[in-house]
Amino acid sequence: MSILEGEPVRIPKVSVVVAGQLRRSIIRGEFRPGDPLPNETELMELYDVSRPVVREALRIIESESLISVKRGAKGGARVQRPDIVVAARHTALLLQIDGATVDVLDHQPRTKRVTSGSSPSWRLQWPWTAASKLTPAGRVSSE
Repeated sequence: MSILEGEPVRIPKVSVVVAGQLRRSIIRGEFRPGDPLPNETELMELYDVSRPVVREALRIIESESLISVKRGAKGGARVQRPDIVVAARHTALLLQIDGATVDVLDHQPRTKRVTSGSSPSWRLQWPWTAASKLTPAGRVSSE
């Protein structure tokens, strides 16, 4: 394919770009769990965007469980640690799309706190054994 036969250029929505920048700030630790994000007006000035763009960006990262938003005078967006349930829900959705059956998806994962080194972390534990595997049809089998 020559450069003249390239793919069409897709320009992301401004709210997706703003959400990405806020997400990076949270992931880099510029905001810690419990910290408030700047208010809507400050975000509008910071990114030079409209209020609806800021609100949509906040909804995007709220849907990822990176922030919680409270309405009202004492409200606003606060950073929160993402819940492992969100990751499990997305994983279950991917498994369903790939044809996993409901009997496999009914085996809810459990979380286990693991301490390694100086910082504890969480690991998913699935109810089937390590020797089990997911077949292409989405069923658990042991080998």
